[in-house]
Amino acid sequence: ETKVRVWVAASDCSKIIGRGGRQMREIESRTQTRLQVQKDSDAEVGSDERWIDIVGTRGAHKSALDQIMDLTAFCREDEGEVLKDTRVRTGPKASAAAPAPGAEAG
Repeated sequence: ETKVRVWVAASDCSKIIGRGGRQMREIESRTQTRLQVQKDSDAEVGSDERWIDIVGTRGAHKSALDQIMDLTAFCREDEGEVLKDTRVRTGPKASAAAPAPGAEAG
């Protein structure tokens, strides 16, 4: 058995765990893996991501990851590669574009 760590949006953890841990147990049962979700209290202050460790065989990792990605808006590998990102972005729009070259006052 080996462990793979992925990161998901903190707001999606409740979907993965489910009421009373039911969803997480179903994923574990269907994929023959063990999942460990980082506790909210252990997450870095201000972070919008939490890790999930998937323990099992390589084939089982893939099955569990597929099911996790079905439940999440965002998922990335521990090394940083984004596997899924369908989050809706909100907040201030990008600042005005810089002036075109040669448009500066001289």
